[in-house]
Amino acid sequence: MKIAYRQFQPSAPVAPYVQYFWTLGDEGELPEGGYFIHKCLPLGTAEIVFHLTDQPKSFKQADKWVELPDAYLVGVWTEKATVKIPRGALSFGISIHPDALTRIFGTPIGELWNDCLDGRLVFGKGFGALTARIREAADDRERVRIAEAWLLGCLNRQAAQSDYVSEAARRLRHSGGTLSVDALSSEVFIGRRQLERSFKEFIGVSPKMFGRLARFSRAYSLVDHNPNASWAAISFDCGYADQAHFIRDFKAFTGEAPRAFFTDEACLATLPRLAALQESLASCKS
Repeated sequence: MKIAYRQFQPSAPVAPYVQYFWTLGDEGELPEGGYFIHKCLPLGTAEIVFHLTDQPKSFKQADKWVELPDAYLVGVWTEKATVKIPRGALSFGISIHPDALTRIFGTPIGELWNDCLDGRLVFGKGFGALTARIREAADDRERVRIAEAWLLGCLNRQAAQSDYVSEAARRLRHSGGTLSVDALSSEVFIGRRQLERSFKEFIGVSPKMFGRLARFSRAYSLVDHNPNASWAAISFDCGYADQAHFIRDFKAFTGEAPRAFFTDEACLATLPRLAALQESLASCKS
């Protein structure tokens, strides 16, 4: 049994700030009173999430289920998050580059590392009206248009300029996490210690950890688009020293070895191209 997951690419003006928009939820497959456990992976983005239905949603924190607000901001995570999705629940989200939150809203998210916060406390009283418009939209395409107009309007008010944290984060993403911190520091003309302090303040993690997340995100994307690729090939393409290094990072970020993770429906629901992977798992030795 799977939940429905879809992605929508941002328009050109929004693309420097947003990785993609998404929808996630049950479209009638769950039985009455049922729920789905969904794994959210640490892929180096922040998330702005809007619940489109009234069913209570919760996530697991310190072995306890914590109810989520109707709309909230999720900071950068360095571990797997587990969300409980009840029957009929639907959500719309914005996967946004964490450095973009400062550029658009003037909001550093260092304190939201591995955590989330009610969006009204972050974005102000107008966020409630935005949430209502997104919930009332006719379809997902209209939700994307509403979200993009909001982001661009906030960006215009902030008159955001390029800064070294955003530039450093962009370079790490572009390199797939293979750029060293020393090389990065040199490229943005900022001392290593200052760069590390600024990353932790504005993004929540060090440049080294952000690079690891960028590399893991690239590996995850490669698995999605190339389900028959070997772990060795993915490790090489993403710049890992060897397959064992890739598997260690994978376990660190998900708590599971790749083979166990990719046979779990909570993962496969958000990877539409992975059907063929199940047929090739017998040859994997992770």
